[in-house]
Formats: sequence, C-alpha cells, structure tokens
Amino acid sequence: LGHLSEMLLASKKSAEIDYSKVPLMPGTLELAKQNIFPGGSRSNLLNVEPDMLWSSDLEEYEKLILADAQTSGGLLISIRPGLGEKLESELRKRDVKFAKIGDVVERAKWLIKVVKS
Repeated sequence: LGHLSEMLLASKKSAEIDYSKVPLMPGTLELAKQNIFPGGSRSNLLNVEPDMLWSSDLEEYEKLILADAQTSGGLLISIRPGLGEKLESELRKRDVKFAKIGDVVERAKWLIKVVKS
C-alpha cells in the first residue's frame, strides 16, 4: 500500500484493489492468522490508514498483509487505459507471472479502496 500510495499521490489518482486477487507467498495466511508480521507492517498500515476505504469484510490481518513491510510493492505496474490486454499478452509470451489486482480511477475522497471478491 505504501508504494501504491506514492504512485497515486504523484499522479493525482485513486485506486480500487481487490484483495482476493493479490498473490500471496505460501505460508503468508498461516503466519498472518497467528499475528506474525514484520515490525514495519503495523507502522505502514497506520501511515496509509487515513487515505483508505476498506471493505467491511476485510480482517485486520488482511489489511496488514497489504501493508507488509517486505513486499515487492516496487513491482507494481500502472499503464494507460486500453493497453492492459497488450501488456498481459506480452507478459504471457515471456512467461512472466503477473496478477491484475485492481484499477486506477479518477481521484476520489479516498486514495485506495480495497474490496474482497
């Protein structure tokens, strides 16, 4: 969420993220449900919390997963509308794993909205 927040602030946009589409490393949920997180995750969550709109069915550990201090947020890609299919096709050709986790939208009252499908 920290990296995404920075991207959105710079572009004056908001984002809608589907938690259910965010790929997780094996064991992540098991550790999260035991409340085992890196120290920076809680401070990351506190930092982005004022700009968030959370789906009511998200658990606290799921929010912390998205704020994980050791994720690869720097690997987020945002592209212009209409180019998604082309990018996905090129990534598949190169056998690059990817996941479309949401969309960038016009600036809203919230910076990031997280839903769970």
